Amino acid sequence: MDERRDGAVKDLFDRFCVGIARGDAALAEGAFHLNDRARVVTSEATVLKGADAVRSFLARYACGATRYVWTWDQREAHVLGEAAWLVALGTELTASADASITRAYRMTAVATLEGGRWGLTQVHGSSPVHA
Repeated sequence: MDERRDGAVKDLFDRFCVGIARGDAALAEGAFHLNDRARVVTSEATVLKGADAVRSFLARYACGATRYVWTWDQREAHVLGEAAWLVALGTELTASADASITRAYRMTAVATLEGGRWGLTQVHGSSPVHA
């Protein structure tokens, strides 16, 4: 295990999360490799594909009337060569003028090393439903 590389991937993931929480789409975008392989899996569309779709989503998500803030209880990053994946478990706070809701949340991310820089290639988040 390479703690330094795992830490770099966690830092990248944190930049994405902080960008969304602060309403700073540029910070969130900066965590990505915005190319034709960029993906975001959301509940509003099956899969957002490519730089334009991801950029548009991040602008709406970060700058919308609802604020999203994640607090992670667990984060695991694993690096294998020029690819990495991360799993984070914790809570999501969604806050708008009308209401604030906190719920269990999990997020997964894939990152790649391209041109000497780590960048997110895919992000997926969801709230687990317990029966």
